[in-house]
Amino acid sequence: MKSFFSSLAIFALMLGMIVCNYLYIEETCATLNEKAVCLPTCEHAELAVKDLVSYWEKESKKIRVSTSQYVVNKMNDCLSDLCYAVANNDVQIFECARYRAITVIKEIKDAESLRLENWI
Repeated sequence: MKSFFSSLAIFALMLGMIVCNYLYIEETCATLNEKAVCLPTCEHAELAVKDLVSYWEKESKKIRVSTSQYVVNKMNDCLSDLCYAVANNDVQIFECARYRAITVIKEIKDAESLRLENWI
C-alpha cells in the first residue's frame, strides 16, 4: 500500500510540473508575442529588437528544457534576421522576420499546450 501512495504522490508531482511548465510557456510566449507584434517600423526598431532579443536569450535557456532544439534555432534565426534588417534598414526582411518570429512563438505555445494530442 505504501508503494501505491508513493506512486500516486510522484504522479501528482509530475502533473504539477507539467502544469507549471504550461503556465510558464504561456506567459513567456504571450510576452514574446506582444514584443514582436508591437515592434515599431524598421527605421525605429533598434531598441525594441534589442529588448526582444535580450528577453529571448534570458528565457530560451528555460524554454529549451521542454521545446525542441530545432524550434529554438528557428527563433534564433528569426531574431538574427530582425537584427540584420534593423542594422541594414531593410524593411522587407524586417517584416518577413517579424512574421516568422510570431509564427514560431505560436508553434512553441501550441507544442507545449495542454491538449490531448500533445500527451499521446
